Amino acid sequence: MHFPIIPNPQLVHTPSILASWDNEEYGLVGSTEWGEDNAASLSRSCVAYINVDESTNGGKFLGALGSPLLDKVMRAAAAEVPSPVTPGKTVYQDWLADQQQTEPGLARPSLALLGTGSDYTVFFHHLGIPSVDMIFNRRGEGVYPYHSNYDSYYWLDKFGDVGFAKHQAMARLWGLVAVKLAGVEVIPFRVMDYYDLLCKHIAALRRDHPGLDLGALAAAVESFGGAAQRHDARVVALDGKRDLCEVAEVNRRMTDLERAFLLDRGSGLTGRPWYRHLVCTPFSFSHRTWLFKRKKETANASRYSLRAFGLVTMA
Repeated sequence: MHFPIIPNPQLVHTPSILASWDNEEYGLVGSTEWGEDNAASLSRSCVAYINVDESTNGGKFLGALGSPLLDKVMRAAAAEVPSPVTPGKTVYQDWLADQQQTEPGLARPSLALLGTGSDYTVFFHHLGIPSVDMIFNRRGEGVYPYHSNYDSYYWLDKFGDVGFAKHQAMARLWGLVAVKLAGVEVIPFRVMDYYDLLCKHIAALRRDHPGLDLGALAAAVESFGGAAQRHDARVVALDGKRDLCEVAEVNRRMTDLERAFLLDRGSGLTGRPWYRHLVCTPFSFSHRTWLFKRKKETANASRYSLRAFGLVTMA
């Protein structure tokens, strides 16, 4: 199959940096130190961070984690990559079918929540840069000998990815996501995907904690949803236009959005002030994540995000 990547290969609107990090297993040292050293420039201009810790652990289908701002570009890229395990299908179709196992009737797949444990941590949880982590790790049928003496090329070649089809698919997916972010004038985020995620987890909170007062939080999220809808419509209206000032303003708002959910430096999460993302909060002793750990502050952050995003006027 042949797919056009960007309309004009000579136009690359966003420079890209390819990085390979040292000392990941010792505490994400390489990526964290680099992110902290370059925090000012990254906070000012970095559009997104794409992380591939391992292409596959023997699983069949894509198990991607990330900011909901990257849902749109991930779906588009996955729809253009042939499935490494299902002839005649795409990575997108496998991804959707896997998520429909737990959510029957789901119309389209979405990125799962970003926890911690890999090199995206400094970019997302500390600097507020939309990030994605990609791996074929779903529906595996064998034991993955992670970090053991059996975690070897032999195991991968004979059991984990026979023929290295999943590695090839990951390279294609990684490259397509990169050029779809770098090769366009308008950053391809769909802000309503963020609203959809917030609504999903408010519903989960109501189900699991029926006595919890979520009025302020729900109102803030609904205000955010209205602003997001207006912004996405504005982006659609830009299609085909060449108003550089308008494009620059829209891109600035896109870049600022994830950062608006950060707590101020030095006043991050309780007991862990380095972690600043108020919506996606890693567990203290695992790689998992939960939303809305601090309900009152999340409501305030939602209001602040509207002000920072510049979509509505806040008193």
